[in-house]
Amino acid sequence: MTLVTALLTMPVFILEMGSHMVPALHHLIMNALGMGLNWRIHFVLTTIVLAWPEHNFYFKEFPALLKGAPDVNSLVALGSSAA
Repeated sequence: MTLVTALLTMPVFILEMGSHMVPALHHLIMNALGMGLNWRIHFVLTTIVLAWPEHNFYFKEFPALLKGAPDVNSLVALGSSAA
């Protein structure tokens, strides 16, 4: 499952952080994809990562919060959903 998460996250990381590290990559991405498509790619890939590989954190979070005893799963779910 970690490998799937890494493979889905890698394009988002390259598209976002690569353009900060290499200015020519930013211009290439904007010319090839455009801002709108770039954002849609980010949205789709991060939604898949949050909904599929990390769903266990969300299923464990809500019962713990309802009991009034949040645990580390609550912290992970809160942090990942806020990001």
